Amino acid sequence: MPRETPFALQRPLPRKFGPSLILNSVHLNYIEQLISQNPVIYQDEIQTLLPSTFGVSVSLTTICQAIYSLEYSYLRVSKAAVEQNDLPRQAFKGHAGQIVQFSDQPIFIDESAKDKKTYERRFGYAKKALYVLLQYVDYLHRRFMKELLTLIAFLLS
Repeated sequence: MPRETPFALQRPLPRKFGPSLILNSVHLNYIEQLISQNPVIYQDEIQTLLPSTFGVSVSLTTICQAIYSLEYSYLRVSKAAVEQNDLPRQAFKGHAGQIVQFSDQPIFIDESAKDKKTYERRFGYAKKALYVLLQYVDYLHRRFMKELLTLIAFLLS
């Protein structure tokens, strides 16, 4: 026969321990907006933006608790190059198709060059159970497009 626990010893309803947050919902929405705009933002950057926007000065611990209450986690950033995106590739093919005059005209494009990184930060914030994905601009396509146009103009002249 199972033992019954007296009513006084039963666990009360789960509740949060510790003091409540100093920041209100407006501040939390602002922090969430900052993180969604720039997932690799540092906590001290948020700390410097809060007094200039709202006049609220808080510690890094308070910002960390606010980010945790917004259900964000700190994950490794995975970068995806723009050339993996289909829409810019199709636009580039369409632009190159306008330049080519003959169907058998050769076009030389070097896609083996190293990508330039815009972010050197390795970690960023994301909602829990999601990944941080930063798409960064590859400036090499612009350079190669300029060289391609120069080469075609040289060959046609």
